[in-house]
Amino acid sequence: MLLTVKQRYVVDVLNKLGCLRRDQLYILTRDHFKTEDYTLSEYQMDEILRQLPFLVNEIRVENGVVRLSDHKPEPLRLEAIDVMLELSNGYPIRFSAVRDEDILLRFALGSDPPRQYTVAAYSDAAAAEENGKNIVWISIKDLKPENLSLAKQQFYAQRQEDGSHRFFGANQ
Repeated sequence: MLLTVKQRYVVDVLNKLGCLRRDQLYILTRDHFKTEDYTLSEYQMDEILRQLPFLVNEIRVENGVVRLSDHKPEPLRLEAIDVMLELSNGYPIRFSAVRDEDILLRFALGSDPPRQYTVAAYSDAAAAEENGKNIVWISIKDLKPENLSLAKQQFYAQRQEDGSHRFFGANQ
């Protein structure tokens, strides 16, 4: 199968994440290929997504979601991708979904050395067990940040009305 460079990138992103919204995929793809003289347009992204399901049978594009056939949209994982895009300004250097009960996504931000982040579903039990650095907790429940017990280098991302997140750190 002959795929363009951009189509191969989209397939690679899908292999790492399994499922994401079209707008999330557009940001990752646009920023990956952005140069001084070129920015991927919405129209070009639509063309890529129109062609890919015919070229790669496992890819599904439906209701604003792009996914591999064996992945279903998971609200927390989609929110974890939003958090990654916000923290990285659309330029994570590495990322992958994690098949774990609480951990949703791992990604790195560019610096020397890169800073590693984990996005996880918040629960009191999970927070007590996780001792890692740079953990961003998210929840579909509207938790009050002052009621959470966060360790040092752990953060809570609270979704705002506009879809962005407000980040809260440990009270230490």
